[in-house]
Amino acid sequence: MAKKHSTRQWWWNHFAEHLGYVNKEDTSMFSGKAKVICKVIYKQHITQEQQLDQKQVSTGQQELP
Repeated sequence: MAKKHSTRQWWWNHFAEHLGYVNKEDTSMFSGKAKVICKVIYKQHITQEQQLDQKQVSTGQQELP
């Protein structure tokens, strides 16, 4: 039996399709193709936002993160 090979190359390990692509949201596509997100940069952005939230909570600028 022949082994099934993925059509995706190694770099797809570092990217993900836009979160809205599953539901075919207009903002998730460009020219009919899915927009992609770099997983590393996305994680860095989330971490920065979490740190900013914690800073604002600790300084009283907001109540909850």
